[in-house]
Amino acid sequence: MEKVIRCGFGLLLALTLPIWSVQGEQAPAGDLPNFDVVPENAARAVLLHTATPECDTVRCSLSINAGQPRARGDYEILLSSNQYTDRTPTIVTEEGTSLTWLRSSSSESWSNGMTTRVCRHFYRFSPAKKGEYRLRCRDLSFDGVAYDGVLTIQVGAPELNAVPTFLLWVAGIGCLLLVEAFIRIG
Repeated sequence: MEKVIRCGFGLLLALTLPIWSVQGEQAPAGDLPNFDVVPENAARAVLLHTATPECDTVRCSLSINAGQPRARGDYEILLSSNQYTDRTPTIVTEEGTSLTWLRSSSSESWSNGMTTRVCRHFYRFSPAKKGEYRLRCRDLSFDGVAYDGVLTIQVGAPELNAVPTFLLWVAGIGCLLLVEAFIRIG
């Protein structure tokens, strides 16, 4: 009986440790912009700014979602801002090649006498292989003021291939049930 319990716990550790090591880490909170238009599941995000700080009135970011790629190895890139862009949809490029625009959405809310607007543009990013990619917006402007910035991502990095938390719970509960089955058999 003791051997069965030891074997069960050994199996539990053997199955859960590799899963946790694959999870990777989220981008540190200090790397994310401090406004509410960036999704919480952003693996990487970069603020886009104007060339002159005094003209920098729009909060805008370019981000990539964490988690497994979508169908065919595609990732979803998000351009979000608190104002409408001059050109919709904005063109997002990777080394000069335009990404496929998927959809746009916007929302406004009114609270305490202030209007909060969130504009989102979604793009498909289909990397050919693992490696580093640099994404940027082409001709991005708000009220005639140009904004720029580069989002550098590492395809194949742990945060882009993270295991969703619910899968960790399912694996852990499954291992515990397996241990109990071994105990009952023994």
